[in-house]
Amino acid sequence: MSEHERDPFRGRRVAAAVAAVALVTLVAVIDVVATGLVLLAWVLLGPFLAAALLPPRTTAWIGAYAIVAAAVLGWVDDIAGTSRHLVGVTIVAVISLGAVWLSARRWQRDLELAETLPEAEEGRRLALALEAGGMGTWSWDYSAGRIDYDDGMAALYGRLPGGLPSTLLGWMDLLEPEDGGFERFGRAIDTDDRFRLEHRARWPDGSVHWLHSVGEVWRDAGGRVMGAMGVTADADDTRRAEAIEREARERAEHAVEMLSRIHELTDDALSRLPLDELLDALPDRLARLLGCDMVRVLLLDDEGDCLHVAASYGFLGDYQVVPIPVGRGFEGRIAAANAPIVVDDLSELDIVSPALRAEVRSAAGVPLRTDTLIGVIDVGNRSPRQFQPDEVRLLQLAGERVARAIEGSRIFELERTARERSDYLARVQHALTRSMELSELMAEVTRAAVPRLGDWCSLLVLDPAEGPVVEVAHTDREREAWAREMRKRYPFDPAARSGPAAVIRTGLSLFFPDVDEGVIAAATEHEELRDILRAMRMRSLMTVPLRAGLDTLGALTLVRSAPGPAYTAADLRLVEDLAGRIAAAAQNALLFQQQRSIAETLQRSLLPPGLPTIPGVGVAVRYRPASGGQVGGDFYDVVTVRDGCWGVLVGDVSGKGVTAAALTGVARHTVRAGARHNLAPAEVLSWVHDAMADHAAQSNGQFCTAVYGVLDGTGERPGSFRFRFSLGGHPRPIHVPCGAKPALVGRPGTLLGALSQPRVHESELLLQPGDQLILYTDGATDVAGPTYLDDDHLLELVEQHLGSTAEGTVTAVEDALVQRHMGAPRRDDIALLVLYIGNG
Repeated sequence: MSEHERDPFRGRRVAAAVAAVALVTLVAVIDVVATGLVLLAWVLLGPFLAAALLPPRTTAWIGAYAIVAAAVLGWVDDIAGTSRHLVGVTIVAVISLGAVWLSARRWQRDLELAETLPEAEEGRRLALALEAGGMGTWSWDYSAGRIDYDDGMAALYGRLPGGLPSTLLGWMDLLEPEDGGFERFGRAIDTDDRFRLEHRARWPDGSVHWLHSVGEVWRDAGGRVMGAMGVTADADDTRRAEAIEREARERAEHAVEMLSRIHELTDDALSRLPLDELLDALPDRLARLLGCDMVRVLLLDDEGDCLHVAASYGFLGDYQVVPIPVGRGFEGRIAAANAPIVVDDLSELDIVSPALRAEVRSAAGVPLRTDTLIGVIDVGNRSPRQFQPDEVRLLQLAGERVARAIEGSRIFELERTARERSDYLARVQHALTRSMELSELMAEVTRAAVPRLGDWCSLLVLDPAEGPVVEVAHTDREREAWAREMRKRYPFDPAARSGPAAVIRTGLSLFFPDVDEGVIAAATEHEELRDILRAMRMRSLMTVPLRAGLDTLGALTLVRSAPGPAYTAADLRLVEDLAGRIAAAAQNALLFQQQRSIAETLQRSLLPPGLPTIPGVGVAVRYRPASGGQVGGDFYDVVTVRDGCWGVLVGDVSGKGVTAAALTGVARHTVRAGARHNLAPAEVLSWVHDAMADHAAQSNGQFCTAVYGVLDGTGERPGSFRFRFSLGGHPRPIHVPCGAKPALVGRPGTLLGALSQPRVHESELLLQPGDQLILYTDGATDVAGPTYLDDDHLLELVEQHLGSTAEGTVTAVEDALVQRHMGAPRRDDIALLVLYIGNG
């Protein structure tokens, strides 16, 4: 390392060198300028300054510069070569050499100080670090057999300075033997130069403290052990921190295990179960969770006064389930205190529950709480057992989760019930508005009720025309058939003292949340019927009246079979509301039936009571009134014109009701009159047009369509008939030649009664044996929606449903039309007339 590299004040040294050179130069300049002054000895100031501040080499250069300056000044002062000059130069030279020697001594001392300063600083820092860390140092001299300690070591062993043994064996005696410190120290010396020891030391006061020592072994060149030195620190804090961490980790692992077990007890899947299924699953899980023999879940009743066993596990006997008042017995005390209770010996307690009294020796219980108390969980053992605090805490956690699960199931049950009820009401409402047929209405209502509202549903309506009408539905179709058979064997008795008859008489509901033997005995006097009711395994029952205004039209009965849940007051309110809607719909259906009956009677009066027989021709007709129960305007007729000739008519008056009925009569009788006058088909339709026009003011512009033709069998070909016909705004007839495809025939004409002068045309058709002719009204095709029939589809339908007789064809075509238009609103009547040639 160079002088400059070892000099930490290099910048200052350079400044000092410059100052020394400048000082020598300044003295020389003054000597030159100031004539008469001889200052050559003063150049010694430069070497003196260099000796004080600069290293030897720099000092030597400055000294040489001063010697040269002194020699030169002798020439300037004209004393060169004189003794004075020689003496001055000699003095400057000696002094410069002395300055170099002084600089060398000083510089060597500074270097030594600079080298020892870091070690001293490091030592002071180490001492401070050991003191701050509560550590101590020690050293062991193998040859002397002695250990030296500092004061920190004494403090770590609970002793005053100098109070520690000075030998290795004495030191090892302070360590706990089971820690194996001596053996591990020996192995470290034999195998490694570095070692670590974790050991305990017993203080003079008897307390034990953990220490941590780190050391290093010294060896000579031959590998022989010379000694060791090391540092020892207090490990109590570390050990305590490790213990705290370990304890915290164990508590966390225990908590995670408990939470996992609790979550297994009441996981999300359980909370989405119906309440009865949840209660079935919980006790077994609780028993496995807590390792106990018996578990019960008790829930508060609606009044909050008594606890009822909702679920249990592990009880061997068949015990009577009794309500437990809050405040009494083991479970009642838990509910009253709203806190856990543990009893090592239940024989010392007043026990209300027979099951606990007979089988349980030790028990623990906790309340079930959400926002409020909802019940109690108790667990028990047949043999004596002390339930530990952590077990009680686990039971409390389980209770909290079970309470939330039960509440969640209740909410889920309410939501599901509300959803099912809403779906059911929507379905019933749809049925009530879709059909005006009482039988369809009753069937739809009862089918929708099971299983949403019960396992059994019976609907009874008092029809003024037909008497009591009953519809029954059950979740099991075989039981449903059996119930229908029982209805036939035991018909409705209006004088019965219970059941639907009593409800209809009083207008009040019958509600039995729990059906027992007393309810069955009061239901009927027939023992066979009682046996039937017992076989039904009724759990809960209600019968509500169908009230429409001041009238009671019938009764709705719903039954839940065991082991299903009992009906509640909320269920009763729902069914009573539903019964009101059913009653209104049933009343409308009864009125519709009455109106339809009147309409059908009137309609029959507008149609011919019978048709004449036509030799060699089969004739069949169908009339299907539209929905709505009003008199329609469709009509048909076959009238004898003369021997061998018959008039055939199918027509349709627009509109419905009394006016349409009146115009139907006008049209049919006008055709009959024209036929008896042997008028041509076109002339007959002209008469109908005039008659409709005469009634236009009274009929509000109603019109008529009709097809009228004359079937003439007096032609030249035996078995054949000529059919001359005209169309007044009516659909064209369908001719089905024997063995050929159906086709529409005839030339269309205008509506009758709509224009000032009708345009009708006459067409003629030869009908041979095996031919069929189908006349129909537009109600067969003009149906709104996708079931509408155009000409091509109508011909295809007829081709697929031809019969071997007129009756066979008319029946098949009518059934096909009904099937096709099923579900579509049908606002028009259908009239069909089929002629089959050669069927006679």
